This record gives sequence, structure tokens and C-alpha cells, in this order.
Amino acid sequence: MYTERNFNDDLFNISKSHFIKLKLLQDFANKKISQQDFADQISIRKSKEEVNQVLKEVSDLQQKKSDGKFDEDVVLAARNLRKAGKFQEAFNKISPYIQQCKTDESANLTFGWIMYDYLKASEQNLEEYTSNLKKMNDFVQFDFKINNSKYLTTLLNAFLWSIGRVVDIELAANRIFEQFKRFIGNSSEFIEKRVLNLSAHNNDASPSRILIKKLCIELNDSNYFEFIDMIGFDWFDDYDYATSSFTNENGETKNVHPLAERMLGYHAKKLLESDEYLATRERIIAFLSQLTSTIKSHPEYEWLPYYRIKLLIKLGDKEQAFSEATQFARNKSRDFWVWQLISELVDGDERFNCLCAGLLCKTKPEMIVSLQKYSIPYLIEREMYEEAKYLLDMVIETLTRKNWKISYDLLDMQSKSWYRNSKVVKSISSLQPFADKAKKILYQNLPFRDVFVTYINNENGVINFAFIDRKIIKKGYFYKDSIDTNFNWQVNSSVKLQMTEDKKHTSLYRVFAVVKGDEKFEGYFIKKFSGTFEKVREFGFIRDSIGDIFVNPVMIKKNKLQPFSKIYGTTVRKWNTKNNRWGWEVLTIDRVEDQNLSGLDKEISEVIKITEKG
Repeated sequence: MYTERNFNDDLFNISKSHFIKLKLLQDFANKKISQQDFADQISIRKSKEEVNQVLKEVSDLQQKKSDGKFDEDVVLAARNLRKAGKFQEAFNKISPYIQQCKTDESANLTFGWIMYDYLKASEQNLEEYTSNLKKMNDFVQFDFKINNSKYLTTLLNAFLWSIGRVVDIELAANRIFEQFKRFIGNSSEFIEKRVLNLSAHNNDASPSRILIKKLCIELNDSNYFEFIDMIGFDWFDDYDYATSSFTNENGETKNVHPLAERMLGYHAKKLLESDEYLATRERIIAFLSQLTSTIKSHPEYEWLPYYRIKLLIKLGDKEQAFSEATQFARNKSRDFWVWQLISELVDGDERFNCLCAGLLCKTKPEMIVSLQKYSIPYLIEREMYEEAKYLLDMVIETLTRKNWKISYDLLDMQSKSWYRNSKVVKSISSLQPFADKAKKILYQNLPFRDVFVTYINNENGVINFAFIDRKIIKKGYFYKDSIDTNFNWQVNSSVKLQMTEDKKHTSLYRVFAVVKGDEKFEGYFIKKFSGTFEKVREFGFIRDSIGDIFVNPVMIKKNKLQPFSKIYGTTVRKWNTKNNRWGWEVLTIDRVEDQNLSGLDKEISEVIKITEKG
């Protein structure tokens, strides 16, 4: 079979290999110009041998015709039949050719659009749709791995949109799952890679990603895990990690969490909710690697550490889970679910203390129902019946108001003697001492850090300090009332703090405990010195091996310092706001020695005195 399309493709190859204009070659091959005219035109830049070679190659193409005519172009005929709406005739025309010529991209593309018509027409009939998808897979397997032309990309996206519309139908996702896997070649290559353009809209309308989200929701657990095992999470691109936004009906701008954050969170929930048959140790461990990497590169995804902790608990690694949970909870100690999480990792009194801390957190009643129900037996066990009755009444009132089911166990509690004989209290504030004990859990493994107290604002209860982080001196501050123990705070002294940095306020720290400091560390900030005093107007400097030490006017006046005097004393590091750096300033002066000045030095000293007097 040799068609006109084959002929034109061959002419194109000749023009490309011999660097001849395609239009000129086509005019000659179609006898619009004579052989002599054609030869004359190309011989300007071609040798006689090459001209003859071109003439021979064109002649060989002419010989491929059957009786001087082209064979029927099956692809073009099928294309025309499809345009006329004759889908069955188009399918019958091209399908035998497709089986013989599987590498003909033009034929595959035409066949694909014919099958798309069938698929689109059967989107409301699941059995027929699945059959059509199977038929297409049987004939053509599209390769998503290659750098497809825009025409093939358009076709493949059309298929993805169609499948996305079908999986909205109940049970459809699981019904077509096997054929869908065949269509995408059992890989993640069908998911396009995009380059982030901050000036463009976050392309959340990607057909592959919309389809992924739908499949994850609709697939049963077994198919879901098989799907995720197949595609993994390496397909995330810059857009998937970026926050997007939209404007609602009220004109308000609403942020949407990044797709990567939502997908990882959703998968973590699936692992937590599924049994060991599906949520295997291997799957959890492999996912923890992905989760850890994302948490490190995107610390703003605040819920992912929570899921990591829950998965560690499921693996039985409670020691690591506890370490990470307390670290995670230090900035979320006002959220009830944090205390509920930590209660899973401790026993006895510590568990009870954590439950009390969670119960006292301010939140919507319907949000805390599960914690309240869980805590009631612990209160009864400690004979705290009034508090238990308060919680039981709260739970039943919330469930009734929300029209939620009230279990028999809750109703049965109301018939118990402890409930009938207990008073009604107005609050559970009596749990506060237990909640206070729970807070110590958050920092019991937190290491102490050496800091140097630089300033105390007693009016506002603020303590400023300096500390060394990776050989760099940094500043910080905290509020004294954040520590419930009395401590004798002193400026220019070292202490050890259990502290964490506040995520929202620069240089603000949350301090949990304080102990006496290290004298060796104090030596980084306070030193003995000896040097020569040099006055500059009302202030001055002392030259020492550690550098220039600032002397303020009050210190100069008090000690009657004179230029060129030898000064002995103590210096302390101070932050120089003007120069935006740390420097040294005289803290105390122990001894002053006037120098025996030479004649010239005395004259200079007298000039300085006269200048100061004006």
C-alpha cells in the first residue's frame, strides 16, 4: 500500500536530506515543472552526481504507485468518515490498518479520536464505556513517556477529562480501574510536569491532577493503595507545592492548601485508618521517608508532622513519637487535640494530666465531644464525680443539639448512682492543677541552653538575652511570667533556659524552665581588660587586645578619666544599634593609672582639655 500521504512524507525526507525546497520538489514530482527546469534550478548549488541522485530517488517513488495511481489513504478516509459522524464506518476502515501498522503515529492519532467519540458517547453507560476503553487499549497503547506533539497531548488530555467525568458515577472508578491502568501504562508518566510561573494562575485545572484527586476519593482501599504504589509522589512539581487562592461569592480571597500537602495528608489518613493487610510496615516506612523530606523542605505544612507522629505510633515507635509530639506541641499547646495525641504516648497520671489539659482548651463544643467522652471514665476512676457529670451533660447536650446519635453507654451513665448523687458544677476549672502538670511534659526532654541576660524591663516583665548559635551571637527576649518558678534575675549574668523560638514573632522565645548559668559561658560576654584611654569629645574608648572598648560619658565623669591613662576593669558585650553589631563597653573600672606623658603628649592633652572647655 502506497498512499499520497506516504508519497508526500517521502518527498519531505528527500528535501531534508538534499537540502532542497519542498515546494520545488513537489512541483517537479507532480509534473508542474519539467525535469530540465528542476535540474537547472538545483544544479546551481548541487553537483551533477547529486542532481542525478535526486532525479533517481523521485523516479523510484513514482514506481511505487499501482498502475500510476496512489492507493487509498485509509487514515484520511477514516478521518473524513469521523467528520461525517460515521463512527462505526471510520472504526471499520482504520482498525485493520492499525493492527498492521502500529507505529504509524498519524493513524494512531486518528484512531484515538474515533475511540474518544465512542467513549464520550458512552459516559453515562458504565459497561459500554469500560468496553470501549478496553477496545482502545487492545488496538493502541499510547506512550506517555515520549515528548508528545501538541496534537497527541490534546488527545490524551481529552481522554483524561472523559475518564474524570465518568469516575464521578458511583462505583465507576473501581469498575474501570484495570483498563485505566492499561491506558496509562501502569506508571505516573501520564501526569504532566509544569514549570512554576508566579505571574500565571496556579494550574489546578490540570486534567491528570483532577483525575488523581477523584480516583483517590472513589477507589476502594485495595485499589487506592495499588494506585498510589504505582504513581508514588515523585510527580509533584512546583505548582503542587504552591498555595493557590480563589475569590468566593462575597468577594473574599480564600487560600487553598497546596495539592502536595493535601495528597500527603490524605494518604497518611488512609494508612492510619487501614488494617495491617493494606497499611503494611513497608508502605508506612516508605511513606515516612517522603513525609520527612517534605516536612524538612516545607515546614509551613503544619499538619504533616502530626501525621508523621501518628504513623510512628502505629509502627510502635512510641519513644520517637513522644519526642516529636512534644516538640510539635510546644507551639500548639492551646489545641485540645495536641493533648489528646500526647495522652496516647504516656500512662497513668501523666495521661490523666494530658486529658485535663485538652479538656480546658477553648474550642467549639462539637469539636471536643470525642475527648470529653474518652475522659469521663478517667474522672470516675478518680472519684471526681462532679466533673464527670459536668462532662456527660455537656456531651449529651451537644449531641442533641447537633442531631447526632447518642450511644446507649452515655444514657446508661445517667442512671448510675455516682451521677444521681453528684452536684452540678458550673465548670471544670478544678482540673487546672492537673493541666499545669501536663505542660511540664512538653519540655522535659528539651535541652537547656546557655544565655546571657543583657537587659531587664521590670515594668513590662521582659528579659532580653544573648546566646551563641553556630558561633554567631543572637538576641532574644521572653516574658518572666511564662515561668511559674521564682528566680533571682540579674543583668549581665548567665543562666540556662529550656526554650523554644516563637514561630510568629522574631526573637521572641517561650521559656519553660531556668537554672543557674555556667561561669565559663559568661566569659564569652564579660572579660577583664587593661588598656589606654582615648577620649573623643564626651565619650571615649580604651584600646585592648579584644578591640576598642566604649566608655560612656557618665563613666568618664565619675572616674575623672584623663586621656592616655592606663585603665583596668571589666567589660561587657553590648549591642550597638547604630552600627548594627555587637561591641564591648566598660562595665566597671577597678583601677586608673596616670601615665608619665612626654612633652608632646602633655601638649596634646592640654589641647584636648581646652577643646572640651570650648
